[in-house]
Amino acid sequence: MIKRCNMKTGKRFSISLIWFWIVILVALASAEDDMEGQTAASEKSIRHSQSVCDGEQEYVEKRKQIILESLNSLGINCSADSVPHIALLASGGGQRAAVGVMGSLYQMEKDDLLDSVLYLGGISGSTWSMSSLYSDPKWSVDMDRAVSKLMNTEVDLEEVHAWLANRSKEEHFSLTDIWGVLTSAAVMKQMDLRRLSEEASRNATNPYPIYCAIEKVCFSQGHTEGKWFEFSPHEAGFTELGLFVETSLLGSKFQSGELLEEKPEMDMVKLQGLLSSALAEGETNKEYISHWLQLPGVENTTASQPDDENTTASLPDVVDAAASQPDDENTAASLPSVVDVAASLPSVVGVAASLPSVAAVKEYLRVYKALGKVVALTRGIFKDPSALSDLDKLQKLLEDADIIHHNESTGQAESNSLEEKQSYFQQLSQRLVGVVDTWSQSLPEGSLKRHVSVLTAQVLPLIVKWEWGTLNNFLYQYQNSSDSPCIYTTENLHLEDAGLLMNVPYPSFLGDKRDIDLIIAPDYSAGEIFETLTLARDYAAELKKPFPKIDEKILEEREWPKDCYVFEGKDKEPTIVYLPLFNRDNCKDAEEVKEKMSEFSTFQLSFSQENIEFLLETAKENMKRNKETLLREINKAALRRCER
Repeated sequence: MIKRCNMKTGKRFSISLIWFWIVILVALASAEDDMEGQTAASEKSIRHSQSVCDGEQEYVEKRKQIILESLNSLGINCSADSVPHIALLASGGGQRAAVGVMGSLYQMEKDDLLDSVLYLGGISGSTWSMSSLYSDPKWSVDMDRAVSKLMNTEVDLEEVHAWLANRSKEEHFSLTDIWGVLTSAAVMKQMDLRRLSEEASRNATNPYPIYCAIEKVCFSQGHTEGKWFEFSPHEAGFTELGLFVETSLLGSKFQSGELLEEKPEMDMVKLQGLLSSALAEGETNKEYISHWLQLPGVENTTASQPDDENTTASLPDVVDAAASQPDDENTAASLPSVVDVAASLPSVVGVAASLPSVAAVKEYLRVYKALGKVVALTRGIFKDPSALSDLDKLQKLLEDADIIHHNESTGQAESNSLEEKQSYFQQLSQRLVGVVDTWSQSLPEGSLKRHVSVLTAQVLPLIVKWEWGTLNNFLYQYQNSSDSPCIYTTENLHLEDAGLLMNVPYPSFLGDKRDIDLIIAPDYSAGEIFETLTLARDYAAELKKPFPKIDEKILEEREWPKDCYVFEGKDKEPTIVYLPLFNRDNCKDAEEVKEKMSEFSTFQLSFSQENIEFLLETAKENMKRNKETLLREINKAALRRCER
């Protein structure tokens, strides 16, 4: 009995021990799964790959079905496996580009060619139109409606003020926001408050959009792989590094690849400002600074010293004060005047006491330039003749003041010490904003006076900081920190206009990632004709990516180009159809090409309706004349894809 009892006890003990180990193993496995799940959850937002993401791939496959039907209807024999990858890449060029791309797309839709396009890539000014177009989930089947927005719509000033008031309370409020809201209201006549990621769930009616920017620090330090930045509805990130974050999380706080704090995604107004912020780069001061650099003692005074863009001073809380004011007609009177703001700021020039006088001139010109842009864009918002007349007076007052300041400075620059020059330019800056204050005080009570007061209260503090496109860096202290150290060691990204590097978004469409067969490249750039092509060729060569050969003899036609050039690709090289906006078919000689580019200059903001209509028709005619060329190259692209 005792033996039997011991046997039963031993058996029970063995079974209990087995169950004990099973429970422990299950618990350990569960804990391991939880840890893996937490790790995956923290890292899934960042993707490291040189391939397109699943969301983009799914969209592309759906879009190809539409392209297949379109090509077959055009008499181009094509199977589901041989649908060519065609990208339309629109250049930058301010409002000239924004209007031009509308005209090009309009004509392609009328010629039944738009449904052959898989991708639409934009940069700088062309992204203004893209952001407007994609507010309509079916824009590509009704370009009449899209174009009409340029002609017959207005934005309520209260929308502008409300947006600024909300944004000014958020982290990283900068001149990018000011630029975004003014270009949205004045140029595109639309305040688009949706988020880019909202397009991720759409059907494939439209080409898949890719918006492009550059990272300022890597751009200035020459790190090629870390320069180019792209945005799509699904993800945003560094093209060459292959590092991306979900678009909805761009701007959220990350560290070592782990999401620390989720922030709201920027809306299309802010994105529009970021993508076209060429003014953020000092090089764009050239058109303003040239006559100042001719002053004795300015150009050569320790000009080799760096212009420290990071030198800032503490700012008064003017923006919050403006945002907290009640929304009524008396707001303008209660806001600080322009002179009050300027007086309460540290010296616009003196914030960098050790800078050479060339930098002092640049600081003064920042004030002049920013005020001029605000005036120009405000003109695009107002329709009232008396308000427009008042704004014309202000523009003339600013121009006259700058001429006076320049003439007065001729003697100062040569004889005074560096400190005296800096103090002098501080006085000029205060006198300049004093011009605006005197003008604004003379305005009758009404919407213009209130608008000007709100903007000047917001703009001047930001001019001193001169900060654009700042976002939390999703790659801060990321584990793959062996390459492009400028990306991983800073908490913030500084994104700006990619046109500063290359004014057509070629980098996002070169190589195997999107495997493009044909690039349609209407060029609305202000730079030298073919420059975007040669820059892209050199970029591709540096990164060892295929690019078609460019005949050097063709480059000799840059001053008076034809309306269409085909650079045929071989093997994995894409074919490029290049279409200059102003050319031999719409300009009688090279001089007229220059005249047209000057008449529709990039920094001439808010075109008249007459000029908008002219640009639209010019871009339409360019596409219309070259319909047969486009059809031929689309057919070749389909054949090449079929032969792979």
